[in-house]
Amino acid sequence: MEVEDILRIKGMVAQLSASERDYYLHQFLAQTNRLQTADGEVPAADLLNGYVNLYENLLHRTERRQLRQIHPACTHIHMVFGDSQGGIMQMVLESTGVSEWQKIIVLPENYAIGPLDLDTEEGRALRSTWLENNIAEHRDYYSEQSDLEQEYSRLLDQIGSIPPQSQIIIWADDNEVEEIGLRHAVSLLQKLPNPIVLCNPCALAEEKYALDHPGAQCEYRYSGELGLQQMEYALQHRNESAVLSSQYKQQLAAEWRELSSQQSVLRILDEGQIRQVAPDYFDQDILQRLDTVSNHSEDGQYEFCRAARVIGEVYGCSDRFIGDAYYEYRLREMIYSGVLEVQGIPAGMRYYSVRRKVQSSWMDRFVFE
Repeated sequence: MEVEDILRIKGMVAQLSASERDYYLHQFLAQTNRLQTADGEVPAADLLNGYVNLYENLLHRTERRQLRQIHPACTHIHMVFGDSQGGIMQMVLESTGVSEWQKIIVLPENYAIGPLDLDTEEGRALRSTWLENNIAEHRDYYSEQSDLEQEYSRLLDQIGSIPPQSQIIIWADDNEVEEIGLRHAVSLLQKLPNPIVLCNPCALAEEKYALDHPGAQCEYRYSGELGLQQMEYALQHRNESAVLSSQYKQQLAAEWRELSSQQSVLRILDEGQIRQVAPDYFDQDILQRLDTVSNHSEDGQYEFCRAARVIGEVYGCSDRFIGDAYYEYRLREMIYSGVLEVQGIPAGMRYYSVRRKVQSSWMDRFVFE
């Protein structure tokens, strides 16, 4: 192995977070165990391919990060919300041949849920603890608080490396997550001299749909729903003259400070205004969807229904963008409070079923000393 190869591998490993290093170590050990215990039924070449695939996965992961490194001659910075929109935007930039000079900054947070003080280390720790204790999918991304700190540090480094000549484009639709994210983004950017343009990709995609299907219309809930063609259209037809004024940037930054100081763990967009609501705001909607999809047994009681199906119904029928993970959290809270019965282990929505709690008989209402 050449010295250059060794240095390259060291560089790839150095870019990984603690949880990512754990993941690749576990995968390597599992693959080694399969190779050692192979009984001849599986060709050795197939087993060795597992190592190659693991290496290529690691290589592509670090290359994707390098793609987002901001070059000093960069002309445009695209700020998006969520990995889904980030992935589509990266594909669009590559397909149009501008990915070398136009870069992406992804803000991955679901701003609709959880404590929102991201400006302090203590606030980020509080948010991370709440997500770890209540949102099952959070554990799939971060195994340690330090991982979240590393990701936030990378975000600040990206913003700090934006060249002064770059135009910044914030892509935000009018939903809970992206409206709050817009305010966070402007708060992070407000000290930079760069012009900031606000674009709504969903509105542009709906415009494209109307052009392609005269007399019909389509509504998107959030930017992550857009496909490659819709995002290409949005990129080509954006209004670069819609630069945010200094006064409006100050207003958005002030609104972010107000939002991040609130104690609520759930926020919605109501008639264009962001407001905090009680954590159980969606509980009745969840119960109504559960009643709709549940079957009755011969004795008239509800049968157990898969949690994933209930959450899918709630998510699919809602015009809000809260995220299925929050609905699953509320489902578990109703189990813990005795509103619902559970069958299985509520470690994830695929692993358990729920039903309305069976009413007790009149004898159960008496307490015998």
